[in-house]
Amino acid sequence: MSSDPGYFAKGLEQRHYELCQSIVEQINNRYWIKQAGMQFNLIDVKERYCTLGPTIENEIQHFITHQLKRGTDGKMMYKKERRHKFCNVLLSSFLDNSSCSNNNKNNKNNNNSKNDLLETTSNIYDIWFIDMVGQQSQGQCIDRTSRTIIMGERSTKGYNEPTKRPHDCIAKTAAHELGHALSLNHPQKGMKFDDGRNQILSSASSSSSSSKSKYNNKDNSNSNKNLMSGGSDIKGGGGSYLEQWQCSIAREAAQTFLNKHRY
Repeated sequence: MSSDPGYFAKGLEQRHYELCQSIVEQINNRYWIKQAGMQFNLIDVKERYCTLGPTIENEIQHFITHQLKRGTDGKMMYKKERRHKFCNVLLSSFLDNSSCSNNNKNNKNNNNSKNDLLETTSNIYDIWFIDMVGQQSQGQCIDRTSRTIIMGERSTKGYNEPTKRPHDCIAKTAAHELGHALSLNHPQKGMKFDDGRNQILSSASSSSSSSKSKYNNKDNSNSNKNLMSGGSDIKGGGGSYLEQWQCSIAREAAQTFLNKHRY
């Protein structure tokens, strides 16, 4: 018989750790290990509580649920304000509730909380889970310098109402946002390398049969989509494959990170 006491007999912290470990395993096995030879390790899982006070909390909640949405061009609006509210106010309050809360109440343009966040997350790839991160959005690499990612447990991307997302969708979005943290952009027409060559998605035009044999051995409509292209959950989400040049860029960024922090 198993010595495991059962899921609900475990403490909340242990349950969350095991859940995050499962998501990290999906990120590695489905997207990064086989294609890029890269693996992410789960270091720690912590519960954080917002203590900014009802006025600021309501302001941020209203911003996320009513203002933070995509414009007619499909891009998220209010990017500068979004970064400030997430990095300088909300996330910083989680790191140091007392000092960051007071700093932001006294001066919203104060950069001390931002510096605290960047310094605290400088030697990890940091993923924060909150309720929502904006309309028609599932996750964002909110700060590439500190490799800080925010993820919504619920999303309206593809849905009329905020909908709790299954773990495989969370894993795919996290893998996509980690790509941004590894210096990858959304592949689009006109993107070029530093030497002027076009960044071509050669596999996007491959046949479904070749995609089936090369990428995860699954015959579905997303098998020939790029991981960095994105997509809504209700339509199956984004793709899974990475070009070799994307793997090279990501590996170079990861190696620079490892060398800097001597892992």
